[in-house]
Amino acid sequence: MLINQFHDILPCTSSAEVYVDIDAEYAGLFSTLASGNGPWHSAAKAVAPTKKGGMQLFNFTGHARDKALVRVTGATEGTALSQGGAALPLQKLVGADGSVTLAAPADLPALGWASASLVAGGAAPKSSLKASSKQLENELIRVSFDKQGEITSVFDKQHGRELIARGETANRLVAYEDKPLNWDAWDIDRYFEEQFWRLSDGNAKIEVVETGPYRAALRIERHYLSSRVVQVVSLEAGARQVEFDTFVDWQERQTVLKAEFPFDLNISEIRSEIQFGHVKRATHRNTSWDRARFEASMHRWVDISEPDFGAALLNDSKYGYDAVEQLVRITLLRGATFPDPASDRGEHRIKYALLVHEGTSDLASVPVAAERFNNPVAVIGDSSARASSPADSTSFSFASVDKPNVTLETVKKAEKSDALVLRVFEHSNARATATISFGVPVKSARLVNLMEEGGEPVAVSGNSVTLQLKPFEIATLLLEVEG
Repeated sequence: MLINQFHDILPCTSSAEVYVDIDAEYAGLFSTLASGNGPWHSAAKAVAPTKKGGMQLFNFTGHARDKALVRVTGATEGTALSQGGAALPLQKLVGADGSVTLAAPADLPALGWASASLVAGGAAPKSSLKASSKQLENELIRVSFDKQGEITSVFDKQHGRELIARGETANRLVAYEDKPLNWDAWDIDRYFEEQFWRLSDGNAKIEVVETGPYRAALRIERHYLSSRVVQVVSLEAGARQVEFDTFVDWQERQTVLKAEFPFDLNISEIRSEIQFGHVKRATHRNTSWDRARFEASMHRWVDISEPDFGAALLNDSKYGYDAVEQLVRITLLRGATFPDPASDRGEHRIKYALLVHEGTSDLASVPVAAERFNNPVAVIGDSSARASSPADSTSFSFASVDKPNVTLETVKKAEKSDALVLRVFEHSNARATATISFGVPVKSARLVNLMEEGGEPVAVSGNSVTLQLKPFEIATLLLEVEG
């Protein structure tokens, strides 16, 4: 995998022959990981064995997840997901690529797993979700659409605030002419926005594909020249997050496709994630330095916020964006002709989301939401329905942290011993006194550097440790565990 993270492979600036090789290698890797006899399934079954007819639901994030939507492959309609005797019927979820899965919510501990099973039947819970071709709504937000499928309003009911700029539309898909003077696959030149075409100028096919009880969704299909774009726009019950599952059959050359979000927010800077933190960039073009930043990078999120109200755009695979005043645009696709004449041509599956939150005072929630967006719940076990579910549900959490602005980023075996290493960092530029609790008996803990050297002892009390973290500080714990 790492050799295929080479710096010309990632931005799609390699020759065509390179992608022939890596496509085959990735296909082998993914096939091995998906295999029931592969290393991932074998390890999961070893640490979390399942009984016949049971499943284990894995949460790879460092915070507990309540009512996380769990997709169960191989399940049949009319069945329900049971945890501790409570059975919730599975809902059909529609993908932009035409796939269909069944899902229901479950509660999961941090960095661990919980048992569950499938049973027949189950009464559907009451839902606040509403869906029509013009609107998606739950108890927290209301999202309105025009006849072309673009968003005209995102209204936060708790604050009585409108997020989208008056008279504008969001999730606006726009194709821009992309003909840089040099280095076709490497550069986007600043004049790209002088020539553009809105995909909403063509007809859109809009249909309601999900009505609840856990998620409501619209399917929107558009055509642009020789390309086809399908989006499933969804809203979950109890969520302030709108998700855009996107399938594109892309055939255009020297064109860059962007998704645009014009916000009604009084801001002059934007925050975007980097490894172990985030950076701030201006959204104005007052200086030559500002004007030169017409395309920037993020990892999993970019945020635009007032002190008490704001929004973040989350992504699972697209890391280029630009921000001008209150307009944020995510770069989805290009169509360079050199060195690969067929660059980006073909089918793409992309996911991004719009998260409404409490502004810069609530910035800690954004990395948590992005981490969950990029780490769906994994399911191991038997997806056939049982006659009845066990009365209890077992669960395990390797480690959990009590502060929302602290991320448990990595768990690994030490390089030079059998100890375990836990990497932790503060992610919102604020100080934190964080207590980390462990699900395994810890004999000792010490702070080491990133090379796992040194050793400042940390007191272990009640199988937990407390760390004082500075803004954006990275801490590496080396743990000696019993057994």
